[in-house]
Amino acid sequence: MPNITEATCDFGLAQTAAGCVRTLASYDPSAYRNYQIVYFVVGSVCLVASGVMYIKSIKHDGSPLQHANFPFCMYASATVLVRGIDPGGYAHIIPLPIFGLLSDTCTASLHSVYILALGYWATIIQQGAAITESLAHLRILERTAIIVVWVFYSVNDLVLLAFKGFQPNRLAYEELMGSAGLLGIISVSFLLYGLRVLGRLHEYERIKKLEIPTVLERTMENHSFTMALSDDEDGVPVITEPRYVARRPQNSHAAKIRKILIVAEAVSLVVIAGQMYMAVSRASETPVELSCANGMLCGVRVGDSLGVPYDTEEEVGPQPRL
Repeated sequence: MPNITEATCDFGLAQTAAGCVRTLASYDPSAYRNYQIVYFVVGSVCLVASGVMYIKSIKHDGSPLQHANFPFCMYASATVLVRGIDPGGYAHIIPLPIFGLLSDTCTASLHSVYILALGYWATIIQQGAAITESLAHLRILERTAIIVVWVFYSVNDLVLLAFKGFQPNRLAYEELMGSAGLLGIISVSFLLYGLRVLGRLHEYERIKKLEIPTVLERTMENHSFTMALSDDEDGVPVITEPRYVARRPQNSHAAKIRKILIVAEAVSLVVIAGQMYMAVSRASETPVELSCANGMLCGVRVGDSLGVPYDTEEEVGPQPRL
């Protein structure tokens, strides 16, 4: 990145006449505090919720998938909570490579949950629903995919150490497009296996519906009806309706799977589209944070990644001509 020189301030600091002594967060402390509150609240709520669900899964003998997924959710929530100490690294408390590592490993954790769910569905397709452990080769594929995801995100953040915390445009483009590609592969695989699981559930529920009339007829033939006199003067016998008649079928498992597929794929498409848009837009422009670190544009929306910290009243460097 040609804009980075020895005089360039580290990410999170603005170039002033006195040197690199002012943080980006100082341009709008109120907005910065608001972001801290949001991070702390969201992180705390998600961490508590994930922890409670994990404890419940242990107490009530939950599935191995739950035992594996909830710790990932807890870690992702914890990273949000920790990032609330210094959102975006704008107060220069958390170096941007560390902040980026927390952010990206949060994403890797959520991808891991996606991969584990995909592996579980793949196992159902190969072995049937009555299973307790994945097949050996599927387990290897799961772990390999998870390792690839974590290495991909971690390495990209470590590279920032060589650029004073700033991410070169080319690296940002490659990371965002690579991330979109990974999520695309996972989501497409999730959709394909999900549709196969959905097909099996539909077939199973169809068979069960065909069996219900036969079972009901046998039950009615062998059932001893309870008879009682009504309260009217004629004393008409009343047949008490069996309990099972009032029961209603439980919610369809296929309907639940369908909702999961719709939500997961919709969110994935939105995220992929956003990543591709950011990759194209960021590759063609210099971040305002970098310009401010060189003493320019500090009065023009410094901190667009957070969306706020800026100070329109003070210019700490020359303004470029528009």
